[in-house]
Amino acid sequence: SRAGSNLYVPPQGPKLDVWLKHYSAFLAAAVQRYHRAVRRWEIWNEPNLTESWRPRPDPAAYLQVYETLRATILHVDPKAQVAVGGLGDLAVATAPDISGFAFLQRLILTHPQLGNVAIHPYATDDHPPDVHVTGEDNFDDIEHVHRQLIAAGERASIWVTEWGWSSATVGEQLQARYLATSLSMLEHRYPFVSLATYFVDHDLPPQFFQGLLDQQLKPKPAAPVFRAQAERLAARCRSVANER
Repeated sequence: SRAGSNLYVPPQGPKLDVWLKHYSAFLAAAVQRYHRAVRRWEIWNEPNLTESWRPRPDPAAYLQVYETLRATILHVDPKAQVAVGGLGDLAVATAPDISGFAFLQRLILTHPQLGNVAIHPYATDDHPPDVHVTGEDNFDDIEHVHRQLIAAGERASIWVTEWGWSSATVGEQLQARYLATSLSMLEHRYPFVSLATYFVDHDLPPQFFQGLLDQQLKPKPAAPVFRAQAERLAARCRSVANER
């Protein structure tokens, strides 16, 4: 098969119908096998970007894929949670890519079942999470997506399924500081975010240096920051559970 063929989705029509039939069968088997351990499913990854949806993003085709696969998942596991695939480049995108805001708005106009919306709020040039730069992507685009959903009457929760800063760009100390700030923002400013997963656990050269650990799995300064937050929140959850 050609390189990257896994990123090509047939255009709407008979070919997409056949592709979805096979993909749905695979997904049904996966949900059946893992439903006791996996309750949250994200349909695709960054479907608004050509890097993940070739030859170019297509909101109408994605909607068909999303609705078909969502129905497949819920048929097998009615208690599962399903999200629109993690939208990247939320504010700014270069054609044929479509910004996350614009892509989401096109989906909203068709009134799909949006129980959850997954986003990837990376900041352009890795600028700080609490700094908003007009005309660039920002970590606080999370709030914009929330307002966009509220304005449309959508009650979907938001999943942040990727975010992070490259230590190769900002250095390990600033990476740790930015992570601490972003975790605080998620906890205190964005209570509507019901899931947050950091990208990535360890560096993957030559492209990804957002890791909490380096390539040799040695903790970077960001690692204890993340661990302290996770342990504090886990303790709070246990305390709440014990009070019930």
